[in-house]
Amino acid sequence: MWNKILQVLQVILNISEVWAILIPLLYLSVSKVNRAALKEIILYLWIALLLNLIIVILVHLPNFYTPERWRSLPLLLRANAIEYNLHSIIRVILFTFYFLRNSKDALQTVKKLILVSFLSFAAINFIFFESPITLFSSRLFAVESVVMLFFCIYYYLNAISEEKHKKVFQQPMFWIVAGLSIYEAVSFCIFLTFTYLIKYYTSLAQHMWNFHNLGFIIFCLFITKAFYESKRQ
Repeated sequence: MWNKILQVLQVILNISEVWAILIPLLYLSVSKVNRAALKEIILYLWIALLLNLIIVILVHLPNFYTPERWRSLPLLLRANAIEYNLHSIIRVILFTFYFLRNSKDALQTVKKLILVSFLSFAAINFIFFESPITLFSSRLFAVESVVMLFFCIYYYLNAISEEKHKKVFQQPMFWIVAGLSIYEAVSFCIFLTFTYLIKYYTSLAQHMWNFHNLGFIIFCLFITKAFYESKRQ
């Protein structure tokens, strides 16, 4: 009995990258959220939902084909690496835009340079070193985490130094940054080692990805909290 329960929970966790995004999107659909102030986050959620839905479909697609037929399909239908890699790039772009628009500080130019550097790194990496179609890029995701955590830490330092820091918990941006911080901090070591682990220790990599999914669920819940605070303002 317990084995069946654990199997069901594992299936639920495996598809959490889809249903977790539906939580803030469903709240958004029934609440008067300040969409203009959160446009980058809303756009991210819709794109992430589409990409993650494709990933889940591709993961389960082999169940509908014989091994011979499966190997004959185009590579784009047999691998989900490109969706993951694209997700990382889009997340950095949209959240950087969100930080730039909502956090006016002395590092605006630095943030823009960091974004350009990240995109340049991604282009060079995929042109000369890794295939974006066949390989989940640990390099890309690890650099993403470093960039996002830098922005998050800088935001916290500014929030603490402001005179109105006591009201920070009522700000939607605080909850978005908190969720992003938790997600990136939890996932950093997973991202850093995932390409190696999935190649040599597949079972361990799959178990570690559960922690990534838990971090992503928390991320989406915090975005929902941000939408709630936006509604109150």
